[in-house]
Amino acid sequence: MAKRMYAVAGLLAPLLAVAACGSSQADKPVDQIVSEARTAANEASSVRVTGDLAQGPTKGKVDLLLTNNGDGREDLTLAGQTISVVKVGDAVYAKGIPGQPGGGFQQLPADNPVAGQLVQDLNKKTLFDELLNPQQRFTKAGTGQIDDQDVVKLKPQQGQAMYYISDDSDNPYPLRVETSGQQGGLTLTLADWDAGATVEPPRTGGP
Repeated sequence: MAKRMYAVAGLLAPLLAVAACGSSQADKPVDQIVSEARTAANEASSVRVTGDLAQGPTKGKVDLLLTNNGDGREDLTLAGQTISVVKVGDAVYAKGIPGQPGGGFQQLPADNPVAGQLVQDLNKKTLFDELLNPQQRFTKAGTGQIDDQDVVKLKPQQGQAMYYISDDSDNPYPLRVETSGQQGGLTLTLADWDAGATVEPPRTGGP
């Protein structure tokens, strides 16, 4: 179980690799839509990412808070077990790691290899550079709505995925990503863009 939990820490990037106040994005060239979405995502101060994932028969949920200064928080639930990770500056805190003594958050040593694995998903720029990879080619797949927000749908030419980009030239953020493949699938919802969220160190020790 421990090996499986460690293996899925940082699995968002591989899965992604498979895969109304402004003017409209829908009439722009697709490369421009992707470029502007990537720029908006990277410049936003923070974003919350929630989703459902599957890796083979294992189902799970993910909840992330990502910020531009590198701080972040993640709750990853798989097979009924939850790992929680908080990164503030160079400090990494975790709880729920199989074999970890105690039930509360513990600060991990900076040279702990597990810490490096656990914080992979908390790098906001890396995540969105992977999500909106400039080497990936997209085609338009129509328009739609997500929670009453107009979106442009983009389909990568490789892999089975659909990207939903806000149809708002002032705030062209990605709002949802859906991927599927033989090894699993992922649905991410991206919200609370540029909210200026901050991440505080958790209390360590205790249950």
